[in-house]
Amino acid sequence: MPINPQVVYRRDSDDSALIFLPDTGKAFALNQVGIVIWDALTQNCSEPEILAKLAESCGTLPDTAAADLREFLARLRQVGALL
Repeated sequence: MPINPQVVYRRDSDDSALIFLPDTGKAFALNQVGIVIWDALTQNCSEPEILAKLAESCGTLPDTAAADLREFLARLRQVGALL
C-alpha cells in the first residue's frame, strides 16, 4: 500500500499527528491507533503485519479490528493519501 509521495505527515506528540494533502488542501488528524497504522504503512507492512503491530501497541484487539483496518485504509485511499 504505497503512500502518496505528496502527503505531508506531521507528528505533534505521542498521541496525535496530522496528514495533509496539499493537492486538495485537506488535513486529517490521527490518534494513537492511526499513528501506529501510518508508521506501519511507511514500513510497507501488509494488513496482517499492521494488525500485529496494533496488537503489540494496544493489547487485545476487538473482533472488528481487521474490518476496521480495511475501512480506515479504504478511507485513506479515497482521500488520496494512499495510492
